[in-house]
Amino acid sequence: MVQYKVFTSASCAGDLAAFEGQINEWMRHDRPHIVFFSQTALGADLIVSFVFERETLEELATAEVAAAVPDIFEQSLEQADLDPTDLDIPLLPEAELPY
Repeated sequence: MVQYKVFTSASCAGDLAAFEGQINEWMRHDRPHIVFFSQTALGADLIVSFVFERETLEELATAEVAAAVPDIFEQSLEQADLDPTDLDIPLLPEAELPY
């Protein structure tokens, strides 16, 4: 689900180091997948906006199931020669170009 988050430097009394720390802490804690980012000045304040997606545990589990290789394929891949050395590649016949 797409969500929106906004930060303003006014919440940190204009202290940009504290403002940066506030954004970094949110990113470290929530680990959002950022879709869009914007920053703008409003008077003396800086406003930073994020449009992001947060994956839930259910979505991660669903993605793992969807990406999983069925056991039958795993078993057949174990015995497969993934780098065959004796390939018979047919050569193309020579053709006369119409120059």
